[in-house]
Amino acid sequence: MGDVLEGPMRPGADRSSDSRACGRHGAGARLLVASALRRRARIGATTTLAVIAALLLTASVASAFNAQGSVEQVYVTGLEPSAQMSLLQSNGTTVSTQTADSLGGLLFRHVAAGQEYRVKLSSTGEESGPLTVHTQAARAWDTSIYKQSIPTSGYGYLTTRDGTQLAVDVHLPGAPPGLSAFAPASKKVAYPTLIEYAGYGYANPAGPESGLATLANLMGFAVVDVNMRGTGCSGGAFDYFEPLENLDAYDVIETVAAQPWVLHHKVGMFGISYGGISQLFAAQLRPPALEAIAPLSVVDATATTLYPGGVLNTGFAVRWAEERQFDALPAGPAEGEHWAYEQIQNGDQACAANQDLHGEATNLLTEIKE
Repeated sequence: MGDVLEGPMRPGADRSSDSRACGRHGAGARLLVASALRRRARIGATTTLAVIAALLLTASVASAFNAQGSVEQVYVTGLEPSAQMSLLQSNGTTVSTQTADSLGGLLFRHVAAGQEYRVKLSSTGEESGPLTVHTQAARAWDTSIYKQSIPTSGYGYLTTRDGTQLAVDVHLPGAPPGLSAFAPASKKVAYPTLIEYAGYGYANPAGPESGLATLANLMGFAVVDVNMRGTGCSGGAFDYFEPLENLDAYDVIETVAAQPWVLHHKVGMFGISYGGISQLFAAQLRPPALEAIAPLSVVDATATTLYPGGVLNTGFAVRWAEERQFDALPAGPAEGEHWAYEQIQNGDQACAANQDLHGEATNLLTEIKE
């Protein structure tokens, strides 16, 4: 009985020592829990930072170069000079390996149309995402590109289906002849519009080189002067009337025609010599918005100009090819189209970036000899 009576605390007994003991044990437990939570928070924060760092590193690696599938081509920019890169098929087979030029660009030509291509940087093993190489079919891959805006007047850029920027310069007439008699000055005007398209300095903001825009403006036409890819301030690599160059013309026609200031959303093309021949190649693709062409001083075939009567035409054809080869070089103080160099010197960052593939231009002189 005594043991039983002594178990429960009797009334009036001192509870303070037990309370202090319980308090010490409770505080210790809370400290242990808080410490564990802090350790867990530190671990969580460290893990989060590590994940963020990894993601940033991955993003940095992913943006180290830019690869793009095009028409029977794949181009890469943003590489270190002399970097080696391979083009891989979907099964990992190497199609070709090339070395970047001094501007960090390289171009794989004559690639069979297909999907799931990748490029791989030899030095690190880094790979691009999947790339699609397209056929020469004229139909646009994504017609939303024709919704882009170009300047209502003056200099700017137009983006083609493979992401290449072409330099353009828009010349609006002061007022079409007789317009003031038919419409108030405040009314929004749509102009009959013509396109000049060649590798000469058509988009030069100081005025088109070898162009006819002034004559057309005097007759009431708006004119959009366009530099072909790989020339002047236009991006891409130059090749004499390659299929991609003609598809660029298709994209130019459809984009210009969609502008609000183009009458009936239809355009014509005009030009002389180089700017005349380009119309023939563009018209064969039958762009829906192309209403008419006016080619002046054209040739029937390249072969008859290069080798009339079977003899190499060193008096004109070879010299012309040399000039085109020179103009296609990256714009600099002593090479390339000088107006493009002036644009870069005046802060045109788009023009500067668009030089990245100019070093990949086809060697016309080699092709002539072949």
